[in-house]
Amino acid sequence: MTHKIYRYEAYIYGEPSKGPYTGYMHFRHIKEHVNFNNRLNNSHCNDETHLGARIDFNNFNKGKEFCACASIEDLKAWFKGYNKTILDLGYNLVELEVKKYILGKSKKQCTYRLKDVISRTVLK
Repeated sequence: MTHKIYRYEAYIYGEPSKGPYTGYMHFRHIKEHVNFNNRLNNSHCNDETHLGARIDFNNFNKGKEFCACASIEDLKAWFKGYNKTILDLGYNLVELEVKKYILGKSKKQCTYRLKDVISRTVLK
């Protein structure tokens, strides 16, 4: 059985998987990306509304595991107020078909490993 999950990704050096929280590191020369990332992180560094991955998932392995949402609706709710800006900054809305994923304690986000990705479809 496979599952479809959703996330925003930037393609850096031809490689996918840089999301809005980490993609800015590759766009440091573009002020809009840095300003956006500061606003996003300041509003999302709140364990009451947006649990950090290390809290939401036991043993989260940054660099080997990546965050997504189990539906487009969940993704849009997670990034409420930022969806248009994320797309305007060049991120893509991506549907991933994966062998497995883990839903976080918050029930708002999930995590997956690159080795479990079967397909990647850019929706926007």
